Amino acid sequence: MVQAIPAVLAQVGSFVMANALTIASLAAAGVTAVSSINAAGDARQAAYDTAAQMDARAKQERAVAHLEMARKGRADKAFLSEQRTMLATAGFAADDPGASHLIGETVQAQTLEQMLIKAQAEDSAKQMEFEAKQTRSGGDSSYKAARSQAIAQFGGDMVSWGQRYGPGRSTSPAGGGGLTKPKPRRGTSPSVPSKARAG
Repeated sequence: MVQAIPAVLAQVGSFVMANALTIASLAAAGVTAVSSINAAGDARQAAYDTAAQMDARAKQERAVAHLEMARKGRADKAFLSEQRTMLATAGFAADDPGASHLIGETVQAQTLEQMLIKAQAEDSAKQMEFEAKQTRSGGDSSYKAARSQAIAQFGGDMVSWGQRYGPGRSTSPAGGGGLTKPKPRRGTSPSVPSKARAG
């Protein structure tokens, strides 16, 4: 019986080591899953930050266009005043058809130019806002996909662990089946309880 103690201790050591390695493997899988989800979250936040910058540039584009239209409006008003002065100096009355037509053409051209400035700025701003929306959507989709993949991978590891090392399964990577009773040495007989011998 004494000779069997080292074998039992060896099996106990193998049993503990096998379970320790398994637990460590599961812990590593959990850390990997969490790291993957955190990385995906960081990527999504970066996408949101980029989208916010795009939205800010869109607002800036509209603001610049507004200032440009105001500046041009003042310049156009000054130009019309000079044009009327020149026509009056040339002898054209304020209600002269030719002078009125010229003034009307000038006003129409100035209005179209201001509309063009506004339209170009609005088109550029909307394009930036669309790209910002797409960037946020892409960040969300990537995060959800990475999160689902990490959870599925960890779940698969758990299922695999349960199938290999769960209750009633082997507890060692080599499939040792846990602790086993040591075989008696050759030339000896298994120990028999004293009561059994007395009977």
